[in-house]
Amino acid sequence: RAQTDEAINQAREANVPILVAINKVDKENFDAQKVYRELADRDLLSESWGGSTITVNCSASSGQGIPELLEMIALQSEILELRANENVRARGTILESEMHKGLGAVATVLVQNGTLRKGDAIVFGHYSGRIKTMQNDHGKAIEEAGPSTPVKITGLSELALAGNEFIVVKNEKEARQLAAARAEGALREYASKPKLGSLEKMMAKKESGEKKILPLILRADVQGSLEALKTSLMKIRSDKARIEIVSADVGEISESDIALAAASKATIVGFHTRIESRADDLIKQKKVAVYTQDVIYHLIDEVKDRMRQLLDKLEEETDTGAAVVKAVFKSSHLGIIAGCQVTEGTIKRQHLVRLIRNDEVIWKGKIASLKRVKEDIKEVNKGFECGILLDGQSDIKEGDTIQAYEITYHEQDL
Repeated sequence: RAQTDEAINQAREANVPILVAINKVDKENFDAQKVYRELADRDLLSESWGGSTITVNCSASSGQGIPELLEMIALQSEILELRANENVRARGTILESEMHKGLGAVATVLVQNGTLRKGDAIVFGHYSGRIKTMQNDHGKAIEEAGPSTPVKITGLSELALAGNEFIVVKNEKEARQLAAARAEGALREYASKPKLGSLEKMMAKKESGEKKILPLILRADVQGSLEALKTSLMKIRSDKARIEIVSADVGEISESDIALAAASKATIVGFHTRIESRADDLIKQKKVAVYTQDVIYHLIDEVKDRMRQLLDKLEEETDTGAAVVKAVFKSSHLGIIAGCQVTEGTIKRQHLVRLIRNDEVIWKGKIASLKRVKEDIKEVNKGFECGILLDGQSDIKEGDTIQAYEITYHEQDL
């Protein structure tokens, strides 16, 4: 699957060992050899096949193979000499963060060294906080967490970015000072970079016709989901269209998001999030496109489709028939009528036509009237005679060719 390939690629980019847990061994149609073949296709040769990749057959539902999996993880940590000291100030990594009604900013963190305690002052990115509550992975309140322990914490001043490191400092004053210094450094770095265009500039670029622009407003349930969505969207490559992120935030899709989307002509993309009940009517009123999904690959496909829809469709003309002008008649009511004989295919009333003289197209347009023996008809087949009145064209001569064709429109590839 695509997410499996992505996980393998990320592990390789991070240059970390890969240990494969092969799940669902309790299924009737489970075939370990098939999985080994698929892993070998990705240059991961299982130890069972004489390679160096550790694989463990297990089942998350029945628990089969889980002790062996834990044993293998412990063995790898010993081989890699992974050690932690629980008697120092804690540091670790932000795994996830979200805005919780009533609790404010909440983060799930992994303690990698030291011991994290309730009441500790921490710094993450250029923000700070003081831990008010701690919960383990079962939702139970705890007072402290040692190395390799994931915990959910509250008391943060802002949402933490997934992947950011956190550290415990002496007190809140030191935490605020360190956070302020980091924020100042980040501001200087931002000021030195070329600025992204404003909303007005983006709209001007969109209408200039250089490269089609799809403005997006991104919303996700947690910071990690948002970062994953942004990263995946930025990997979409095209010479004809590109994405412009107008806004990206955590939370439900709100009325203000709908108003912003309507003003910027943006599409709202929601990942693992919902639309506020009050915003439903506004979506219909403003006619804003909103896509929500819990599977990121489905969202990426939706965005790609939206980008393709921005591109001008390619026209393909298909000849359907031709007629030679045998005589020209003048009508006081209708104008110039071409008396023709169909020499190829079929000419229908709704067809578009080219008027050809001396092998050159001198006019393209529609048929105003198609008659045979003064009767209006819908089509004329090869070998039959007919009268053709062209819509807005009177320069017709004997010997001209009227060629009928249809236009088919094809979507461009990105």
